[in-house]
Amino acid sequence: MEFMAPLLAGCSSGFILFSQNLYFASFLIIAPALLAATQLTIRGNFNKSMIAFLGVLYFLRGYEFATILALLTAFSIAIFTPGDIQTKAKSSALGFMVICLAFLISIMIHMAFVWADDRSWSLVDVARQTFANVRHRTASTSGVPFPFSTKFLATMNERWEHSAFSISSGGLIISEFAIIMLMMIGLIIRLGKLSITEKLIYLYGFLGYASWYICAYQHIMWHHMYDWYIFSLTIGLSFSLLLLLYGSFVTQHIHSMYLILQKKG
Repeated sequence: MEFMAPLLAGCSSGFILFSQNLYFASFLIIAPALLAATQLTIRGNFNKSMIAFLGVLYFLRGYEFATILALLTAFSIAIFTPGDIQTKAKSSALGFMVICLAFLISIMIHMAFVWADDRSWSLVDVARQTFANVRHRTASTSGVPFPFSTKFLATMNERWEHSAFSISSGGLIISEFAIIMLMMIGLIIRLGKLSITEKLIYLYGFLGYASWYICAYQHIMWHHMYDWYIFSLTIGLSFSLLLLLYGSFVTQHIHSMYLILQKKG
């Protein structure tokens, strides 16, 4: 089923929509996950310094989707780390903490730039202003619907009508809501038979998508088009991986049946 990977990536509406927008630096948000996956596949471990460096590069551009970057990196490490669930969890947690460290380093660099540009500010003043802005963009509900209110539900219903996958503007379009429902149905059908890989994929998809609504509520509710981007990098990505995984199961089953019939023949 590997041939489907570029097709799924190319049809992912949100990521393609923003992939050429330099403000979001799309490559940098997936670079730590890509590096970790490659290194774990080739040599069984990942370079923590390089992951931190790529994380700092991303955060120096801005702090949007910080939880997505951290969780995507941790998810990639968990998927490609060999061993049992405990080994995967420890390796994944380490990768998550490396991204958190990169976040703190980039904050300190930004504060140093502000202080160097205007020495009338003390470092304490710079820090106070920085965290005041963080509180406004995350914990505030200023100018946006209150969580789980009627307006919030109407807003989410409108967002979930957006296309998650599409071939062309006038071609086949699958909405975000349809993808969420398909994943929920898949989860229910496979409940009790889920492999470690499946559990990680479902967990990352739903947790990753919810994370920016939880940790940056005012920001994501104000900038409604960002939902396309985070959906494609979380639930959209998980759906693509599950489609490849289940497609492989079906292919293997058909191949096994063919071999059995061939022997009987």
